[in-house]
Amino acid sequence: CQHGQQLKIPYAPLKSLPRIIWLEPLELSWIEGYWYLIGYDLEKKEWKELRLERIGSPIEQLPIKRQSFKRTTQKVTFRVYLPLAQGYTLRPGEKMTLDPDIQGAIQVTGSYASEFRLCQRLLRYDQYIEILSPLPLRQRMEKKLKEMLKHYHTKKA
Repeated sequence: CQHGQQLKIPYAPLKSLPRIIWLEPLELSWIEGYWYLIGYDLEKKEWKELRLERIGSPIEQLPIKRQSFKRTTQKVTFRVYLPLAQGYTLRPGEKMTLDPDIQGAIQVTGSYASEFRLCQRLLRYDQYIEILSPLPLRQRMEKKLKEMLKHYHTKKA
């Protein structure tokens, strides 16, 4: 695809009905064992990660070209606690410093395009991760964790 090209893509998400997505593609990306087409959804006005195996055919290249969308990133800092801190592997673009407040912990800073993917990744590390900044992301993660915790406070019949 050319820069700024738009595509009409039949897509079958895992948990919803198939639909047509009008997308301006940005890149192909290998994420956690799968190829994704990353692009801007022109109808929903948001970034999408479309798993390649769920893309149908035919894909139409549209003759109309609009402005190109630049994917923005968000700078995030999170704390990694022991014992994970000893073996944490930095991802490309991440920087690590010793945590000034907690002995043995580290702080990791990086820029991330997908908040959803970052949160998924951090949740895998259980209690050994804490988002420090930005504050709105920390608050969204806290809310998500409280919602998850509700499932464990229900009375069993």
